[in-house]
Amino acid sequence: MAAKDDQGPELLVAVEELHARFEDLTRLVRPVVKELDDYHVVLYRIYHHFLPDKDQAQLRKAAGELPERAAALKQAELPTRTADKVQLLDKAIAKLATLSQKLEAVTAQEGVWERIEQAVDAVHTQYQKVEKMLE
Repeated sequence: MAAKDDQGPELLVAVEELHARFEDLTRLVRPVVKELDDYHVVLYRIYHHFLPDKDQAQLRKAAGELPERAAALKQAELPTRTADKVQLLDKAIAKLATLSQKLEAVTAQEGVWERIEQAVDAVHTQYQKVEKMLE
């Protein structure tokens, strides 16, 4: 079935639902580190809702949670399957924590939307690197 031009909003909702279900199934087969999942719950709202909606108040609030979640990830017990790359993981997680703090700081500023977008993208990219290392 082809999509019609006026179905954009409905398609976005459907894609988001499909994405969420896919992530749920993936976690059943190969669960991520709980602390990484906790981090992702907040980042998901930032990246897929607050940033596109340009809702700086909600973004600021959610960004304020990321440094704490990153600190918990730094203390998390990593899966034994990652033992050969623990030093690289530690560095990647530390970078994620630093970028999370920078995002929190920039969201507190007004009139810097481009910098906020860049900070969100940097956090999201680093999160994906950490997640891939934990696969």
